[in-house]
Amino acid sequence: MRILCLYLRYGREHSSAFERLRRWQFLNLSQERVETWIIDNSLPEGTPEGVEGPFRLFSGDNSMREFSGWDRIRAAYAEEIQGFDLVHFVDDRFDVLYTKYLEHFHPTMLARVASRPVCLGHIDSYDREVSLKGVRSQHWIRTCFFFMSPSALDRLGPFVSQRDEADFFDREGLFRRGSLSGQYVRYITDWLAGVPLQGVSWHSRIGDPALFRKKALMILNEHALSIRLRQRGVRLMDFCWSWYRGSHGLLPSKALPGWREQVRFRSDFLKGRVPDGGLPS
Repeated sequence: MRILCLYLRYGREHSSAFERLRRWQFLNLSQERVETWIIDNSLPEGTPEGVEGPFRLFSGDNSMREFSGWDRIRAAYAEEIQGFDLVHFVDDRFDVLYTKYLEHFHPTMLARVASRPVCLGHIDSYDREVSLKGVRSQHWIRTCFFFMSPSALDRLGPFVSQRDEADFFDREGLFRRGSLSGQYVRYITDWLAGVPLQGVSWHSRIGDPALFRKKALMILNEHALSIRLRQRGVRLMDFCWSWYRGSHGLLPSKALPGWREQVRFRSDFLKGRVPDGGLPS
């Protein structure tokens, strides 16, 4: 299977992350044909394609962080990307906060992702449902590390869907009423203030209003990406659920369970509640 890894970074601030990615690829994808492209959002726009060791190096687009960087490469190299079976999207913060998902990967599940409209990654969720521009949702794929086929990417369209801060903030920099539910505003505000959510907190409080709005927009783009995937018939598959099936010799079931069942299984498994030989549906 041919896999294209689009590794997104901003300069060399987290240079050790790429080394960890390469080790992960060696341990988990050694039987696949993996080609890795480095997209550097710190390079000036228009920088010609180059090389960094054995890897192709591209300038990205940092206007909307990783989402715009990936969009630029997808648009410029669409035909070449279509020649791969899978695309693996990674950014240079994939190994911060919760990282257990990196151990929950089984290559047998890649065939399902390559042949069906599925996005494989770590499913995050809120304790309560939120609303984004009238669409109710509670879960999303963490976009620092996920797999999709080129055909599923075509269904999605561009990664960036929420570009205008004015859609969510008024002239005083306050959240507009109606664009987001009150619960979503509280989640975003607490997270960017360093308040723990589900036992995890952001590394530091964001006090600068402009940076706060930018970070909030990235959170919304990440969630909106999964909303659009679901709307376009692309199902979300959790690493832990798929890893367990693969490691127990189970073929991918035709019917992918809903996100709640997958996340519930992961929670039970991490707490040691799944007996040996237990078979998640």
